[in-house]
Amino acid sequence: MPEINFLNRMEKAPDLPVKIYSLQRAGVSTRKVLEFAKQMGLEAVLEKARLQTEKDRIILAQGQILLQCFKESGGIRFIDQSRWMVDDQKSDLAFDDEKAFEMARAIIKKHKLAKADEFKPLKVTHLHVGSMDEKMKNVQERVIDAGVIFQRMVDGVPVLGPGGKLMIFLDAEGGMTGLEKIWRPIQEVLRKVEGLREPKLAENQLVRFLKTRGIQKADVESAEFGYFELGWHDRQQTLQPAYVFKLRLPLNEGEGYMKSAFVVEAAKNAVGTLIRYKRVMEEQPPRK
Repeated sequence: MPEINFLNRMEKAPDLPVKIYSLQRAGVSTRKVLEFAKQMGLEAVLEKARLQTEKDRIILAQGQILLQCFKESGGIRFIDQSRWMVDDQKSDLAFDDEKAFEMARAIIKKHKLAKADEFKPLKVTHLHVGSMDEKMKNVQERVIDAGVIFQRMVDGVPVLGPGGKLMIFLDAEGGMTGLEKIWRPIQEVLRKVEGLREPKLAENQLVRFLKTRGIQKADVESAEFGYFELGWHDRQQTLQPAYVFKLRLPLNEGEGYMKSAFVVEAAKNAVGTLIRYKRVMEEQPPRK
């Protein structure tokens, strides 16, 4: 049997009013990309912008402005490459996380990116840089931007997974330098949930999965309940409740570990099968 260490576990199924929803098709088109550009106040950019259609996304570019819309998910990524995560050798972010959330909320409201009751603050990440003083001795660490992340909420229940996130990038003065949003629109209620499976059953399914993969040791860092939304390059037709286990798997001796996630449908009358196992990729560049 695999050696599974549950650092956190869920003792019983939550009593929450969850449903199973059908999702709208992404329907990404050049028209939608242009509409979003206008929504972000980029009318001046559109006059000279070029549109490029690739296999997985549509790209709008002009100068340092880059807007990408992903075909499978409808996810949006916008960056001002002249300012996004750019070190001018002097900027040092002075505001705290509470202020960062406040400024990011104002941007979301201004550009109508989401309704106030559709999300909650998740965390603020920071991009740190180091530079030497004139004598090339002392390292001075500065924070040059903040990545403010909000988590999608549906029926008062968090949306887990790589999707269901809205991230606003702020420079040291609080100006927006970019954003990322994976937020598939809900179409309608597909069916009511006829009870939830007990977490213990999901744990057993995880153990069986690890055994079939030949994984002998794993730390389960957390067990969460919520709706599950996939990432940039995944097509998804339904939004439904799930148990999500975050794992830490040791690699060969001396090679560290790998983080991954295991997902199990929570509803007794779930639709289809959610993605089972996914490696959690580290952010590049690393943010704290």
